[in-house]
Amino acid sequence: MYLGCDFRYDHRTISLNPQIFSPYFILREIKTPITPLEKYVKHLPSDFLANARSEMYRKDRGWINRGVNEGIIIRFIEEGETKLIPVLQSGRTVGIDSSRNTFVVCCLDNVLTGIRYVEKYLKIKRDIRKNEFRWNNLNSVDKTYLITKINTLLNISCKALFAIDTNLINSTNRLTHNQIIGLIQGCFTGYENNSTQNAEYRQSLRRFFFDLCNNISIHCDPDFGRIKPNDIVRLLVRNLSRIGGRIQPCTPSHATLSSHESSSIQLADLIAGTFSTQIQFPIIPPHPTKHLLFNDKWISRKDKRKKRWAKAYYWLREDG
Repeated sequence: MYLGCDFRYDHRTISLNPQIFSPYFILREIKTPITPLEKYVKHLPSDFLANARSEMYRKDRGWINRGVNEGIIIRFIEEGETKLIPVLQSGRTVGIDSSRNTFVVCCLDNVLTGIRYVEKYLKIKRDIRKNEFRWNNLNSVDKTYLITKINTLLNISCKALFAIDTNLINSTNRLTHNQIIGLIQGCFTGYENNSTQNAEYRQSLRRFFFDLCNNISIHCDPDFGRIKPNDIVRLLVRNLSRIGGRIQPCTPSHATLSSHESSSIQLADLIAGTFSTQIQFPIIPPHPTKHLLFNDKWISRKDKRKKRWAKAYYWLREDG
């Protein structure tokens, strides 16, 4: 259903367009079916529908929970409605990319399904020369449309992400190792007594991202000047591993792929582009993220004298 399909049922050919399925669709009473899906469901045997509905409410043993636990479907909540999408290719990755002053760390768990959403639902075309999706090569209509659909794209493809918007990334400044460390540390330290993001919460969030990045294939575009992608990966994982300020045993794993070879980089590029464009408007925090308080003690005095700054944002999928 997610990709669209044709099949035979009751001596007829059923053609379903690509669509994201809500399990509660089968709970609806369809009096006057209009769409092909409504017509198909309307003619399913009543005992099949009754069993399907009862299965929805079974904890652990129901068909939805089994699919989630077995890693073949992903469940998420969007605008108060539960949605289900397939995992077309198993395996987690991380995509890192930047756009203008913004760079993102995207913890991806459904890359191929996200790519198919861009292709089949948003109808966005790949760059002809390199056969890849790139934000800078999209026309203004596609960019605007992607921004309106970014929440769905994240829910489909991404478990969590954090993003940093900083003028340390610009055409004249090439990031140093210490600046990268400071940007990562700034996201997860300080604010010990803050009512919503205190030290315990920030350390828990750091550990959550560490678990999603450690010993996972990390795809990084070479957008960071003098720092090579493998160094970005190493600095990211090592600094996410910190407990009490000390680096813990960890395994950074850099995927040596170029952007046209890596769907993870391409998704991160599109996500970074939507965020940086929103910030320009300004839509802050960029939809659908939340503010992640940044500890500017990790920006050096020298950089502060140059009026360098950083803001951070994060997003977590609501699994439902």
